[in-house]
Amino acid sequence: MNLTLRPALCALLFLASTLTAAADKVTLKDGRVYEGAVVEENDKSVKIRTARATLTFPRDQVASIERTSSPLQERESRLEALDPKEPVKYVETAEWMLDAGDEAFELETFRRLCNIAAFLDRKLACRANKVLATGYGRSKRLEEAAEAWARAAVADPADAKAKQGAEESKRDREAAAKRRLSDLRDAIALAATGDIEGAIPKLRATKNAPLEGEVRNWLKVPVDDLIRDLQRRVPCKPCGGTGQSACSLCKGTGLIECSACGGDGKKSLAAPGQGGLSYTNTLCRTCNGIGNVLCTNCKAERDVRLTFGDKTVDGNRVPDDEIVHCVAGKEKDNLRPSLNFRDYSRVSDGKYLTKIAVAAPSPGGTRNCGTCGGVKFERDATPPDYEAMKACVSGIDAWVNAGKPVLKEGFVNELFDTDVRDDGDFYYVKGRWQSGK
Repeated sequence: MNLTLRPALCALLFLASTLTAAADKVTLKDGRVYEGAVVEENDKSVKIRTARATLTFPRDQVASIERTSSPLQERESRLEALDPKEPVKYVETAEWMLDAGDEAFELETFRRLCNIAAFLDRKLACRANKVLATGYGRSKRLEEAAEAWARAAVADPADAKAKQGAEESKRDREAAAKRRLSDLRDAIALAATGDIEGAIPKLRATKNAPLEGEVRNWLKVPVDDLIRDLQRRVPCKPCGGTGQSACSLCKGTGLIECSACGGDGKKSLAAPGQGGLSYTNTLCRTCNGIGNVLCTNCKAERDVRLTFGDKTVDGNRVPDDEIVHCVAGKEKDNLRPSLNFRDYSRVSDGKYLTKIAVAAPSPGGTRNCGTCGGVKFERDATPPDYEAMKACVSGIDAWVNAGKPVLKEGFVNELFDTDVRDDGDFYYVKGRWQSGK
């Protein structure tokens, strides 16, 4: 094996290690380490903003905190200092992010900075959108870059750079759209020859192809519907044609072991509670004594049987049961109308819970197959509309041969993203945007 690294790669690795070493470091007691900028620290929790997310950990889970200076920390300081009374500072911070490197650049924050500047001061709209277009271009977001260039050109028609950027991005978008349309045309043509299995992955790869309305008219259905219709005729190999695959999170069970009690349903330290019932006093408050929770990844559901002692029916003593249907992520909300979580008594009459039992999850444990999108194989499916597919191919060919543009002209309604105006979150405080300090 050749272990020699190219000089350029060595330089990149050195730069990456330098940036990483410069960040704050939070080490948890379980050994996990997170690097970024610590934006808040108190006796209850520690909040660290990494390059990808803002994370909060209970203080008792943190083993150590190492603070250093880094571009990420400087970014946080610059963001904290912003004030709507000085709109130019927002675009200046965005420009700094472009120059500071990947560690300091975060696209959503960058987008917000540019749009706040454009909204707060119309005179900054051209400059802010040029900066935004440059950032989008570096991130390979060509559609958004083109829109930003168009806004810049509208904001200041005399700005040569904005005009040039708008014209160049328009040409690039048109060329890219023609390539996507050509790929779509070839995929449909392949399906029209009867090679459905070969056409399906090619069709799936042609997302956001232009002439959507025209293609739908020629095919008589949207492209997504065509894909699903064709998929019915070809058994998907990963799922065997069932359209379903085992959930990767719960391994097909529909259940996730409760992390608070380790799966035994009991809290670690049981203290006497109201009613003096040993059963309810020992229940884990996270899973309510069940030992697991429903998997949200596969949207599992199940029935929960709550028993509140006995009751007399026709002279006989029978369990006083109540069945509640629960769905993943909302189990406490589902149980709350029946069960008082303060002391595990029934809401209607105050009787204490004596037993809790659950049925097997149904549905749960499976998700739509990621390859076929959940489409089940139908052996006796009718033939697809080959004539419509041929008509679509002819329609695309005629359109392109006539020299018609494949992208429709856009119209600039605003010089900024309206969500920034609508939410009014112009202050950055402890890792998040809000409307005031």
